[in-house]
Amino acid sequence: MILEYVNNTAEYEVVTRVICNMSGLARALRRDGCIENESDFKDFTLGFTQGKATFDFIDVGYGKERADSKIRGTCQVPCRSSAHVLRRELGR
Repeated sequence: MILEYVNNTAEYEVVTRVICNMSGLARALRRDGCIENESDFKDFTLGFTQGKATFDFIDVGYGKERADSKIRGTCQVPCRSSAHVLRRELGR
């Protein structure tokens, strides 16, 4: 858990990116009874991304490789804040 490693959580910004096929996920959620209408999922994703500047839903469309590729690309881009957290964790 993060709180085990961080003394003052106010110093850190949480960045969240959900990468998915949004229409496919909405259909699956409706099929499994998690939501009544696919538009409910769209409303949730809009509220999620508008709620905080560092929270994003990224729609990659149909195809497993599209999501995999986007995740790999996102993880390869250096993030100043994550490097900052790592340096703080290691006492540098």
